[in-house]
Amino acid sequence: MQQPTTGRLFPCPIGASAFSPYRGPMGQRHFDRVDDREHLRRRPRSVALCIPVFEDPVGIARTLDAIAPLAADGLLDQLLVIDGGSGDDTAATAAAIVGGIQGAAVVHAPLVLPALGPVLGKGDSMWRANDVIDAEVVVYLDADLANVSESMVVSLASPLVFGDEVDFVKGLFHRVTDRGDPREFDGGRVTELVARPLITLLCPELTHIYQPLGGQIAIRRSLMVDLPFVTGFGIEIAMLIDVARDRGLDRIGQALLGDLVNSEKAEAELAPMAQQVAYALLDRVGVDLPPWRAPVRPCFDGTTRRLASDIVVERPPWSTMEHPTDTDRHQVRTDDAASVRPAGSGPDRPARHR
Repeated sequence: MQQPTTGRLFPCPIGASAFSPYRGPMGQRHFDRVDDREHLRRRPRSVALCIPVFEDPVGIARTLDAIAPLAADGLLDQLLVIDGGSGDDTAATAAAIVGGIQGAAVVHAPLVLPALGPVLGKGDSMWRANDVIDAEVVVYLDADLANVSESMVVSLASPLVFGDEVDFVKGLFHRVTDRGDPREFDGGRVTELVARPLITLLCPELTHIYQPLGGQIAIRRSLMVDLPFVTGFGIEIAMLIDVARDRGLDRIGQALLGDLVNSEKAEAELAPMAQQVAYALLDRVGVDLPPWRAPVRPCFDGTTRRLASDIVVERPPWSTMEHPTDTDRHQVRTDDAASVRPAGSGPDRPARHR
């Protein structure tokens, strides 16, 4: 399996570094890749690494085997596995790996504000994770990367930990096969066939973002708590548009990660994912949408079949949540809770359907 490359997607002037952005061909802020993990030893700002996962014990084991040493060696302040309510041994697998590591925990998202009901996909897991994140810089990684590495975490975090030029960092990478060959769709099928055309037509100012749906991001905690969160797979595009509007394009950077190998979703999963992405993007540009409708497929006999999909709602900014008294606090169960103490959450608030 090919490891991430060290080559550049864009030319970098001599003397540029991961801590100071260089300008791409169209003036974008890009940050060089960082391979030296010891940079984080001298971090002036605290860092939390969050990994959302749902029923992927193999993926989470591979990811944690690669990046848990960062936490074990004191280079991260928090390492949080955000389990979205897996019905298999995903959470137990993660707990067995992070057990005993200071600041590491497996957070069971359904137990955060349980009155809201089941976790509604990735975006909802990320929103509920706000309850336990206690760091100035938050890095998110997907759990299905076959060649995940410590340098990905360091590269994403460094612009925010050591600099003040940007507030939000997207991973800049090529998607390749497990043999290292380029993929036909470098951004993934939903990115290339749904997100990019809509971005070109409706959000042309964001066309320079190479992986608009990529889950490899870093964000300042102070910004993250002021953003609404769209549930499901629309979270990445909604967050990108929200940050661009709230902070400006100049506050968004892209950090070079190299080549990434991630698992492709089965074709049956593509339609629900594509609809969630389109729904979130269209909502953000002001299209008057009806309430969420489950995706359907036509059958040959003239009937239709509903596809499995979580409903899409919008969770409010975490900073708007009211904080309860100590007697009202709920306890989030963590396997190995180490030094991570869940903060109090506000009273249950239903999400606003878009």
